[in-house]
Amino acid sequence: MAQPRVVTVGPLATADPDGISLSQTAAIAAGQYLVLNGALCSPGSVDSFDADSICASQTPSGSGALTIDGALAITSQVAGAGMPPQGAAVAATVRFQSPKRVYITCAGNNSGRTFTIVGTLQSATTFGPGAVISETLTGANTNVVASTNLYSTIISVSINGASTGAVTVGHSGLGTLDKARRIIITSGGNDTGISFVLTGTDCAGNTISETITGASGAAASSVLSYLTVTSVKTSAAAASTLLVGTNGVADSPWVHFDNLSAMAPVAIQATVSGTVNFDVEQTLDDPNSTANPVAPASMTWLNHPDAALAGATATAQGNYAYPPAYARLTLNSGTGSVVGTFIQSYQG
Repeated sequence: MAQPRVVTVGPLATADPDGISLSQTAAIAAGQYLVLNGALCSPGSVDSFDADSICASQTPSGSGALTIDGALAITSQVAGAGMPPQGAAVAATVRFQSPKRVYITCAGNNSGRTFTIVGTLQSATTFGPGAVISETLTGANTNVVASTNLYSTIISVSINGASTGAVTVGHSGLGTLDKARRIIITSGGNDTGISFVLTGTDCAGNTISETITGASGAAASSVLSYLTVTSVKTSAAAASTLLVGTNGVADSPWVHFDNLSAMAPVAIQATVSGTVNFDVEQTLDDPNSTANPVAPASMTWLNHPDAALAGATATAQGNYAYPPAYARLTLNSGTGSVVGTFIQSYQG
């Protein structure tokens, strides 16, 4: 007998449909990143979002640079020939502990204005101040708009004309969930013609990503379970508002079986605690196959053929007469948890 493989799924915190991104409109056509500013975006940590960390609320009366006066602003004397005189002008900049996506909040309709962000991005593998990068964003209409670039520092933010209403400039956060679980993107309009690239990490910290087709006045769900969400990117303008959050579905870590013992049976026990509805699922797809790899988001998972292990609500036992490539537990609903124990037999 092999050593038992034990995995757990649940319990999950209450589903939160806007825990990752509060209501916003992706007004720019292709490649718009959503702002990660929900309650699950690393509150109290260095990865937390902050709407005015770069520029506190201000209403520019014409084109020019915004005042960098947010909570993260640091000032230094402007360099010049010799020693600068006492009271010389100072320049404010912002430095992040790790690269961040910038976002601009418009209290009025600034869809006819553009904002230019200038900063740097430091390499994770080399020393130095980093390369200077910049981009221009179209303003939002009583909403938010996020940068495409990630920035290590912010040198300046400027507008090409007078602002309608106040603007603030801050940085997006990192969605951190209680357990690895499914992500939902809720469309206020018909977004069936666009898609969203969701990127984050799984329960082991591995980077994962998938493309989700939008829904019409409803929520579209991820296939994979995410422990963190680092970005959500649209393929085109959204029809209306968008929310990003979580539902009540989650997957356990995958159990990988020994493919050199192809005919060795597997004993299964699913132990329930609390109220749940769950499936034991299996697949013959393998993302690590050298001959025919299948991307994790494209793998086909099927319910165990034993009815006691599909849509189950109570502790149950079963088996595989021959092992699949992988198995997992999927928690469909409920406030409890399921512990799966898998023991693969070896033939001499």
